[in-house]
Amino acid sequence: MSHPGPRRPAGAPVGPDAVRRAVLDAAAELFGHHGVQATSLRDIAAAADVQLALIARYVGTR
Repeated sequence: MSHPGPRRPAGAPVGPDAVRRAVLDAAAELFGHHGVQATSLRDIAAAADVQLALIARYVGTR
């Protein structure tokens, strides 16, 4: 019997395009409120409801 993998939070974006859009939207909002220097990738991941590693995979770095 296999065990299911980790579950995504309800409302988390699914698929590369949705993840990319969620990350870019969250980044734009956070950069506007706090500035680029004060916004971490962890902040963006939390706001976009995605895992930190997905930012590098689908979007890249700042």
